[in-house]
Amino acid sequence: MRTVGEHMGRTATRRARGVVSGLVLVLTAVVLAPPAQAQGSGTIVFIRDANVWIMAADDPASARAVTTDGTADAPYIAPTQDDEGTIYAVTSDGYGQIVTLSQDGAQLAPPFRPQVQQKIDDLDLSPDGRVLAITSYQSNSTSIGAIFTFFMDFVHVDGSGSDGLSRNVDGSYGSFYTDDDVVLAPYADSPYEIAGLTTHRVGTSGQDPWFDTCRKADDIFGPDGAFPDGCAIVSEPQIDRSLSRMAALGFDPIAETGELIVYALSGPPPTQPARECSLPLPDGSASFDRPDWSPDGDALVWGYGGSPSAPAGIYVATGVAGGCQAALAAAQLVAPGGSWPDWSPAPLGASPSVPDPFDPSTPTPGGPGAPLVDGARLDGGGTTDPVAQAVATSQALFADGRADRVVLATADRFPDALAGTALAGDDGPILLTAGLGDLDPRVEAEIARVTGGHGTVLVLGGTSAVSDRAAAQAIAAAGNRTCAAPLPTSCRYAGSGREETAALIAGTVIAEAPDGVAFIARGDDFADAITGGALAAATRVPILLTPPDSLAPPTAAFLTEHDIELAIVLGGPAAVDEATYAALPVPQRRRVAGDERTGTAAAIATQLWDSAQIGHGGIVLVNVRAADGWQTALTAAVASAVHDAPQLGVENPPAGLSAPTRQVLAGVEGPIMAFGGPDLVSDAQLEEATAARG
Repeated sequence: MRTVGEHMGRTATRRARGVVSGLVLVLTAVVLAPPAQAQGSGTIVFIRDANVWIMAADDPASARAVTTDGTADAPYIAPTQDDEGTIYAVTSDGYGQIVTLSQDGAQLAPPFRPQVQQKIDDLDLSPDGRVLAITSYQSNSTSIGAIFTFFMDFVHVDGSGSDGLSRNVDGSYGSFYTDDDVVLAPYADSPYEIAGLTTHRVGTSGQDPWFDTCRKADDIFGPDGAFPDGCAIVSEPQIDRSLSRMAALGFDPIAETGELIVYALSGPPPTQPARECSLPLPDGSASFDRPDWSPDGDALVWGYGGSPSAPAGIYVATGVAGGCQAALAAAQLVAPGGSWPDWSPAPLGASPSVPDPFDPSTPTPGGPGAPLVDGARLDGGGTTDPVAQAVATSQALFADGRADRVVLATADRFPDALAGTALAGDDGPILLTAGLGDLDPRVEAEIARVTGGHGTVLVLGGTSAVSDRAAAQAIAAAGNRTCAAPLPTSCRYAGSGREETAALIAGTVIAEAPDGVAFIARGDDFADAITGGALAAATRVPILLTPPDSLAPPTAAFLTEHDIELAIVLGGPAAVDEATYAALPVPQRRRVAGDERTGTAAAIATQLWDSAQIGHGGIVLVNVRAADGWQTALTAAVASAVHDAPQLGVENPPAGLSAPTRQVLAGVEGPIMAFGGPDLVSDAQLEEATAARG
């Protein structure tokens, strides 16, 4: 049985990484030349001793550390650098966040966790420096070994979201060759007969096959399947800036040998490449990783894992245009012990511009894009003015024009809004409007600001929740963008009741982030759905609703029609009784609950956030008891997604923190921030929370 953490990613099965990508790197000893002294212009960023390093490409002696806080247990991985010298890398062995750094290690923007699978394995930056391509995967154990689920996602470099880009592209280790086009590997055509490369245009659906490097006789896991002799499964392709050559790692599954291959290109895809030269790696050596081209395309850099006859480190081959095979054979060691290289034209000492229009060095509550502030609160109106509270939360999370979408709900009642957190994710805020007349003008202004007039507004509930006039005003404030599948053409989610509305929302969520998991919560109270909704926003797992003592037909239908493998019920038998739990039409079911609602919030934080390998950015503290506090907790779910911070609940003041809440806080290292006024989370409760931290 898979763990909940394994289910949190996409579940479309790919080849075992040990069969495809991992074995590409089963390489052996090769004798390489002594250290180089001059290799070309620009800088190379790489990983050494769990940290990001940089060096001038023409002066290996200039190598120095960019970061110093990486450790063997929490290393940096996958650095990449734009033409101005801005460095992006991944923290915490891929489970953490993407950081934006100067060459001196200064943080240029708040770290962010994109909506991807369990583990990030690679980054690639578009030539114009706008978009990151992210390879991520999760592992599942089976009787034939580990199965790795690979996808590529695309996100703006400031972490502002993926609307207008692409999600869940079937493939891995993509490399941009234009500002909008990537080449992907490996490519598999069902039933896994072909391995080769495809291309994908960012912002569109699907892929275009480019060229096949292997064709299998049968299913890759079938007893009769066989690769032909001389087959080369390719991985980690990199096309140079002039579109004249491509480098890739190759693996022959019959001979179990690997090589670094250079292909000549007479033009961009779909022009077919021609194999130009290669560096074979006989059986027994360590691995190559991540080849990359110099800005002028005449030199190639890669990492090498080492062997008895050649040390590990970064190697460079120069003069490839003048003689490909000779250049590879004469490759020189430039950074002993290094790996994961990326070559940029940025000079050493470049001064990159800050990619976001805010200064993260002064993180005050309400500053757009600012991180959580320890011991502080964000009180924009709370119970007195929940509309203003939602606006203040939006302003604290998103700089001008940085939201791809806005989720709009009524401030008058919670049922239609409960499932909306997974729809918002970290792409934009949840905003509220009261009454059935015009849109609140403060909300209209905030939609215009946060989207920059180029966003999508998604309305929760029918016209008895948000009027047609208010919805039209909201959509106009965002630039009148139309909604296309998987969004409803009306941009509105309106079912015959709260359960059907939640199922309609879930349909979009699962289309945008395919997974086999759904959360189930009671629909007649908000506490469990709200604190679970923070996790739903962070993981893009849909929330479905049901009465406590019967399974709602729309919920049952959704579970069946979408082949949900695992249903996670939030709350104990008082929230969803045992008969309803047993009636869920899914292969696997699980209950996550505490003795009361703050205990359930604590259980969600420990059992689900942790198993999904997220939730290390701090704590969002909210009230889960006050009847008029749901708006504050609901809109704060986006803060949890943006900052990778679970929600923990408090009872109405002056109650102290519950034992489960204190137990979770004892293991927290990040900031703890309250949302709402002191009537929701008192100063004493906030002080108790920070004091309870381990």
